[in-house]
Amino acid sequence: MSNIDRYQVRSVQKAYVKPIKNSFVSVFVVVGCVAAALFIKEGAKYNDTFEALEVEMLPAEVLKQQADTIAVAIAEAKELGENEFAVKSPPKTQKVRKPIERKTVPKKKKQTVEYLFTGKKMSYIPGDGESFSKAVAPYAMRVAAETTIPPSVLIAQTMLESRNGASTLSSLYNNHFGYKCSETCRKPGHCVNMADDKPTDRFRCFANTEHAFNEYAKLLKLPRYKKARKAGNPYDAIAALKKAGYATDPNYVNAVYGVIKRYNLTKYDK
Repeated sequence: MSNIDRYQVRSVQKAYVKPIKNSFVSVFVVVGCVAAALFIKEGAKYNDTFEALEVEMLPAEVLKQQADTIAVAIAEAKELGENEFAVKSPPKTQKVRKPIERKTVPKKKKQTVEYLFTGKKMSYIPGDGESFSKAVAPYAMRVAAETTIPPSVLIAQTMLESRNGASTLSSLYNNHFGYKCSETCRKPGHCVNMADDKPTDRFRCFANTEHAFNEYAKLLKLPRYKKARKAGNPYDAIAALKKAGYATDPNYVNAVYGVIKRYNLTKYDK
């Protein structure tokens, strides 16, 4: 370290000043000289505090290492959620949605239902076309022999009207044809009220499947269904039944004939 030399007056030169006649000017000059002398003296007093400093510079590798250390510290602080005042911010909470509870409806197991008719069992799976058509085929063939209406038409009618034996009218009251009764009928056990075309519609109740097919055979023997009995093929027989007033559905012919084609029911006509 080296000190800076104080200010020193190098030389003093004599100056000749003409006498000033004005006393005010003389006083001003004297005061100015005194102030200048004090200023020089004070400047010399405080000037010795300023010193030249020698700074030792660190190598570039050390400076880079220190900068990397500081950067890592800043990154860690940010991860901890600390701000510039060293105050930890509360952790962000995410709303967790409750999982949607999906109700799983167990599939209905197919159950075999057995009905007793005149000492014989007719078993089928409700809603299954194959099993139901096989169950009613013997009864339909017996009625076909009496009325000359193809068995395929009778089987298809029962399948369509009873939803393959799954309807309430079929499973509880053995009415597989949608056989209606008079709206004024009130005989106990003879018919039951079930809304169809009208809320007051009543349908026949049967003791068993054999009873149902026997009553249906009596209905088909009426004069109004004469054309249906003389039809030469299943389609014409269905059309004649519809025209005679058996069904009110405008698409009844195509619906019954579609069931015949789907399950190949014409095999029972041979």
